[in-house]
Amino acid sequence: FFGPLGTMTIAVLLGLLFSLLPTAAAKHEYVDYMADGVLCRGFVAYDDAKCTATAPCPLVVIVPDWNGMNDYEMNRACLLADEGYVAFAADIYGVATPQDTMDHWMAASGAHRQNVSMYMNKIHGALTHMVKYDQVVDHSRIAAIGYCFGGTGVVNLALAGIDGVADHPVPGGLLGVVSYHGGIAATRRLSARNATGRPQLLLHSGAKDDTHADIAALLDELESVNATYEVSRYGSNVYHCFTEWDTFIPGMCAYSPMADGRSWAATLDFFRRLFNPNSATAGAQPTAVGLTGRYVNYTADGVACRGWLQYNESVCTATSKCPAVVIVQDWNGMNQYEMDRAAMVASLGYVAFAADIYGVDAKMDSMADWAALSSAHTQNATKYLEKIVGALRVVMQLDFVDSAKLAAIGYCFGGTGVVDLALAGHDGMAPAVPSGLLGVISYHGGVAASRRLAAVNTMSRPKLVVHSGGKDDTHADIAALMDELEGVGASYQVARYGSSVFHCFTEWSAAMPGRCQYNRQADVRSWQASISFFAELFGSSATLGSAKPKGCPAYNSTLARSNSSVLFNRSGTGNVTVLTSTAHTMGPGVPSLVVSMVISASWALAGP
Repeated sequence: FFGPLGTMTIAVLLGLLFSLLPTAAAKHEYVDYMADGVLCRGFVAYDDAKCTATAPCPLVVIVPDWNGMNDYEMNRACLLADEGYVAFAADIYGVATPQDTMDHWMAASGAHRQNVSMYMNKIHGALTHMVKYDQVVDHSRIAAIGYCFGGTGVVNLALAGIDGVADHPVPGGLLGVVSYHGGIAATRRLSARNATGRPQLLLHSGAKDDTHADIAALLDELESVNATYEVSRYGSNVYHCFTEWDTFIPGMCAYSPMADGRSWAATLDFFRRLFNPNSATAGAQPTAVGLTGRYVNYTADGVACRGWLQYNESVCTATSKCPAVVIVQDWNGMNQYEMDRAAMVASLGYVAFAADIYGVDAKMDSMADWAALSSAHTQNATKYLEKIVGALRVVMQLDFVDSAKLAAIGYCFGGTGVVDLALAGHDGMAPAVPSGLLGVISYHGGVAASRRLAAVNTMSRPKLVVHSGGKDDTHADIAALMDELEGVGASYQVARYGSSVFHCFTEWSAAMPGRCQYNRQADVRSWQASISFFAELFGSSATLGSAKPKGCPAYNSTLARSNSSVLFNRSGTGNVTVLTSTAHTMGPGVPSLVVSMVISASWALAGP
């Protein structure tokens, strides 16, 4: 029919077409399904070398933002497929719903927000359809993530619980959900309901997006139904859309590499722990195998002190200097707990120094002694800073320490101290905080204004991460701290854990119910976040954020919303159809291919 030249041309075009497809074992396919009586078309991505009938993979369903399922959600699906998951970008609106303008997005998202049963039925339809992919999906290990409008949807899943809405229970294998910049005002979401079970919630929020009052109301509701949650807020000047790579509307909707990078790393760790709970060992008490440890005598603020130094002397040398982390003690002094944390830091390849704030001659025999000593320092900020800076100077003088790469972490009383370091900044007050101090981490540190410094305007300051129990710091104290940090343009993150996470949640032996109590989940998650933060501070690259995946098909509205055959359609056998005069971009950086004829090729597809 085509003749020799035409046949050769078709062969070349087909060869070019398939050469542009991803060469890895990845499956990238559109999928038709019904939800709430509406024809929907989602996008699935997974690695069929990893996800098989004998080794099915966890499923992650992606609920799109308000402009519908498109390139953004497809790219996130491909990123998750690279991590070994079956990822499905759901279509909430349906193929027949107009999605071309902001007016369309407002109408479609508003219709779903105002009809929660319809919205939840759409999410339910995506979840239940993908559970049928039992040749590649482990239906006992499911999660859902959502962005913006979709972030509200997955919060609703946590608030409703596995009993669902309108007699549509969600799959029992839904273990956790993650919301990114999702609207969480009470008028935009469900109220928390008692349920026979519910997925864990990880929520990422820009400090300039959700209000303090809306966050406080959500946390109170989550506490009231004993939900397991983690809420992280990012600043300063982190607005809506902070994960969306190409977005920049100043003061409204803008990408933040810091917030995107940290929220994505936290999400991947959340999935690892969620899907493989027995593999979560971070936070466990360490062994000091291969580490050198010794006491170090020094003077700080005219007081004789004795700290504990720990490191790997085969790794940290005069010719191969290591970053250093100073550990600021809790209120009962530097003891075995801080020494154990030093071993954990040293095992990461850093030099760890557990500081002695009170001094060797301080009387520390009773709770009354601890209260007196800690108060003497929190009520005298200069004295407290002198003690911490004195410890930093000790490590800076060690010839195996890179003095340009320092961090400090603190627990309880010590958590307040490291918050003071961030509030003071590098040159905001005497004593000067070393410029090499890049970041600080506070664990269950008192942040009430009466216990800490007020923020000081300064040219630079260390980054701050605060880990707080939902039943420890008050909402008002957290809000006041964040407002001060915003006021001075600090880089910060505040993570809160619940339900029923009290003071002392990282301290293995703490057992005072309702006051001071160890919580393994909060300990594990906060420590893993600390490991990632150290890597961010000390890494050789300053690049933050999640990178767009390579080899992920580009969104094509004709294929995604047409009622005809679509590219990568999965139905047991599939059809690749190159539509007349239609450009198909097969991946980032790959030129569009325009074919002036219709070429169809059929092939058998493995899987459902």
